[in-house]
Amino acid sequence: ASDPALLAAALPALYASVVTDNPRMYNWLVTLPNQCIVDQGYIQPVAVILTEGTMFETIGENLPKLVDEYYNTGCTTAQFLAFVPVFLEAFNLPTAEQTNAIFQKFGTTPSGEQVRFTQPFNGGPSILQCVTPNLAILTSVFAIG
Repeated sequence: ASDPALLAAALPALYASVVTDNPRMYNWLVTLPNQCIVDQGYIQPVAVILTEGTMFETIGENLPKLVDEYYNTGCTTAQFLAFVPVFLEAFNLPTAEQTNAIFQKFGTTPSGEQVRFTQPFNGGPSILQCVTPNLAILTSVFAIG
């Protein structure tokens, strides 16, 4: 049997090892045409299966909408990859503390640029601007707002 608390605790270190501290993986991920890949329709069925019966089920069901809104608003993969550790950290906190963590902490790109939830990144919008159309979906997982 799996231990969700143990998995949640291990995710930040795993992400750092596989993505953040791995330039080859990071560079590959940041250049993938993620929106096009999701729009092809292959990812969502897998996401639905993997999230079925979990608190992430709504996200799995709405993945194409979430991805389209994120990229169509102007946010980037580099921005998302840098901020994932903040989301992972916030997810491990009590619900009452998640909003503060998301709004106060920042992620860092491999080149050292800071990515904050509410600040524009590289002349584009903030992550908050890109997820605002889908806050109802995201608040099913995170306490945002």
